[in-house]
Amino acid sequence: MRASGAAGVLVWVVCGAAFAQQLLQVENAASLLIGDVAAGSLVKLQLIIQGGPVTPIDPATVSAQLLPMGFQDPLSLSILEVSDATSVLVLIPSATPLGPVSITLNYNGHSATQNVYIVATSFGLYSAGGEAALAQNITGNGLQLNSLTHPAHPQDFVTLWGTGLGPATAEQVSVLLGGHPFPAAYAGPSADYAGLDQINFQVPDDPAIPQGCYVALNIQIGNSISNLATLSLSRDAGPCVHPFGLTADELAALDSGGQVYVGQINLDSTIGAPPDSLFSPAYVRMESANAQFLSYNASGLSLISQPLFADDYLSGCTLIGGGVSAGLFAFIFSPLNMGTQITVQGPGGQTLNLLPPGAGPPSLYNGSEPSVPAVTSPDQLPAPFFSSGQWKASASGNTNVQPFTAMFSIPNPIQITNYSQVSMVDHTKDLTITWISTTYSSADFVTVQLYPAVSD
Repeated sequence: MRASGAAGVLVWVVCGAAFAQQLLQVENAASLLIGDVAAGSLVKLQLIIQGGPVTPIDPATVSAQLLPMGFQDPLSLSILEVSDATSVLVLIPSATPLGPVSITLNYNGHSATQNVYIVATSFGLYSAGGEAALAQNITGNGLQLNSLTHPAHPQDFVTLWGTGLGPATAEQVSVLLGGHPFPAAYAGPSADYAGLDQINFQVPDDPAIPQGCYVALNIQIGNSISNLATLSLSRDAGPCVHPFGLTADELAALDSGGQVYVGQINLDSTIGAPPDSLFSPAYVRMESANAQFLSYNASGLSLISQPLFADDYLSGCTLIGGGVSAGLFAFIFSPLNMGTQITVQGPGGQTLNLLPPGAGPPSLYNGSEPSVPAVTSPDQLPAPFFSSGQWKASASGNTNVQPFTAMFSIPNPIQITNYSQVSMVDHTKDLTITWISTTYSSADFVTVQLYPAVSD
């Protein structure tokens, strides 16, 4: 279409529909991780639509092919399920040649292709939701889904479900429980479904393995380690011990599909350059706090709970989870109105009130301490507002929520003693950081984060 403009200028206007780009993501159907694909495994083909509307896949139009490099004719893939409007579950033939292949998904008159690498084994664990492993306890009373109210006990046998095991046998499989390896009693295909694998192992009677609702669980085959899942374990009768102190009734409600409210209060004390002088050698202490109370189901709680590892387990790089964590918001429900404010009070009587936003129902409560004048060295800053010792958080409640009080402890701050020696980092040498601390033990973890300096 052409339109005439002032002074004889021609303006060309191009009209047309927005261009939608279809990208194909190939994921292990159990872990939802992107990477190598095992022959004989279940795979999720996930469409990523960019730049246009999302039209649900019509199952009547779906087909998929796999073309190994150097082959002329593609292999047809079995379509097992079309779900979530944009994803398709397929089975990779066990006879697929190892090496690079292209996978094409045809749908609604369109197609999308992705290149992947076929390997013998690339195992992923299924979860029951969140990071809780899809597992069954095999006891004298028969099969029981592993859950918060039905944890596995020492000497119980447990069945784990996954896909991508390939030709690996039980002798090649290690069950990493709390980071410690234990043998598998059986590892192989399930008897009922093509592409579905199962691993049976006996829960060790080992005092080094932690007990609780979320004990870390991985499967190791050679140098390959699966996605991280969790298993509910207990030495005692009854439910597992929950890190948030939930009662047996609350755990039973979660197992039956219910929800519980969990409150989180974050205290932040940061030393850095003030916002208005990023390019000058100045330091201020910025201290703030926020609080939020949300309802979670069992899957959501498994995602926000720290997996339990054995005390002597130290890992360099650990795979913490898979694509399931991207769906966290599916497990979070409405925030809880705790009243007009939440108050945190320190051992010296210092008090900070956390207030809700000015409009709408209270959900996230915030508060901050005024910054003191900037100084030229971190050592010149006054003592932090969030001092070490016992702190108390309290809320007045309202007609729907009873008042509450919770106690928590802040340890002594870490004081780095060689600060001037680590301002320049040589990446070819080890970096040593020393500090003075009286409240940290060898069992505690300290995270050191390095940030590049801002310069002109």
